[in-house]
Amino acid sequence: MTLFVNKAPIAGDEHGILTWGAAQAWLWVDGVADAVSEGILSEADADENLIIAAVWVNPAAQDAEKVYANNRTA
Repeated sequence: MTLFVNKAPIAGDEHGILTWGAAQAWLWVDGVADAVSEGILSEADADENLIIAAVWVNPAAQDAEKVYANNRTA
């Protein structure tokens, strides 16, 4: 289970798309899977615990790939 929380108020349609699209995608697509495959998080823990990610996306951001990459790196 994962909970994604935006830390920056949504500043318009594009910012919302980047926050709820590119920034959120890393968590479900790669974040938890990477943590399990790297041994940071066990499969049992991933199934039993709530993972909370509080993410800030700059309202001036425009590049979805950079938002995704930066959040995945973080």
